[in-house]
Amino acid sequence: MIWGNLSYIASRIPESTTVGQMCHIDRDVHIGERCKIQGMVYIPPLTYIGDDVFIGPQVAIANDRNIDGILKGTSIGNGVKIGMGCRIGAGLVIGKDSMIGMGSIVTKDIPANEVWYGTPARYIKKNKGNI
Repeated sequence: MIWGNLSYIASRIPESTTVGQMCHIDRDVHIGERCKIQGMVYIPPLTYIGDDVFIGPQVAIANDRNIDGILKGTSIGNGVKIGMGCRIGAGLVIGKDSMIGMGSIVTKDIPANEVWYGTPARYIKKNKGNI
């Protein structure tokens, strides 16, 4: 367990990954290489985060879909970008190289290479890597 910059980190963080202040990264979390996690982010147990992921400030990821104590891990693929203030539901899969716009509430899986935003988040267009 590591405490630093007012963050609580109970999982291994690769040296190539940066974590902002006031984050909570719980136990049993996998975080890949070269990720950037901004301040005030909540990452619960059973979350998988791939390589080269950007998570904006004040993002929260859930792991208890029905508030019944049955935890469901969320998987975030390589190269995903998640904008400020997003909420990600429990047990979802965010596909490789997808983008989620600021303030979105994600309630279903997002396929690879897609841009989603809104409340609830919805498909906007394909991510061709030039946005």
